[in-house]
Amino acid sequence: MEEYLRPTRFVNFDHAAVAQYARTAVESALVPEARTPKNIAVALFYRVREDIRYNPYRLSLDPEAFVASNIAGFAEGHCIVKAILFTACLRYWGIPARLGFANVRNHLSTPRFIEFLRTDVFAFHGYTDVFIDGRWLKATTAFNKSLCDKFNVDALDFDGESDALFHQFDRKGNAYMEYIEDLGLHADLPYDLMVKTFRKHYPQIFTPEVERFVGDFEAEAATK
Repeated sequence: MEEYLRPTRFVNFDHAAVAQYARTAVESALVPEARTPKNIAVALFYRVREDIRYNPYRLSLDPEAFVASNIAGFAEGHCIVKAILFTACLRYWGIPARLGFANVRNHLSTPRFIEFLRTDVFAFHGYTDVFIDGRWLKATTAFNKSLCDKFNVDALDFDGESDALFHQFDRKGNAYMEYIEDLGLHADLPYDLMVKTFRKHYPQIFTPEVERFVGDFEAEAATK
C-alpha cells in the first residue's frame, strides 16, 4: 500500500503546484469536520472532472506533459493527464491511489477525430483506482459535464462507495463505451508502455502528419 501513497516522477504531489491545487479543491468544498477520505475523494473527483475540459487533441508525447505539477495548470487535456492529477491530489491527502489503463471502444466521437485515429479504439484510456473504507474503487474523471451533454450521455458521478466507469449506453440506449482490454494498475505512469501502445494503435502520430492533430473536441461534438 505504501507505494500508492508516495510521490513519483509523474504523480509528484510533493510539488507546490499540486499541493496548492489539492488543498484549494478540498478546502473550498468541505468544512474541516467533513473532510473524511470518502468526502475528500468525491470533492477531488468533481474538481478535476470539471476543471480540465476533455480534449484529446491536446495529446503530447513530451514526458513533461504528464507530470502532475504541470497538469495542475491545464485548462484542457485528455483522460490520462486528468487521471494523473486526480491520483496526485488523492495521495496529497493521504488517500492511497493508483493509475489504471485500458483500451476502450468509443462509439461516441466526432467524425474528424475518428478519421485521424483511423479506429474507434481509444488506446490507453486512463482512470484512477482509489482506496476508500477498505475497498478499491475505480473512478474516471475524463469527460466534463458540458461535453457529455453535447453527446447526450450522462456525466459520470462518483459517490465514494461504488465504481464510476463509463456507461455502456447513452441516454437513448445507443452503444457508448466498451472496455476491451485491461492494461493493468500502476503506482506511476508507465510512460514507455503508453508510447508502445500508442505506436501500435496510432502509428501516424509518430509521423509529420501529427501536425494536423489539433482541434477542439467539444466544439466538434456540438456540431454533430
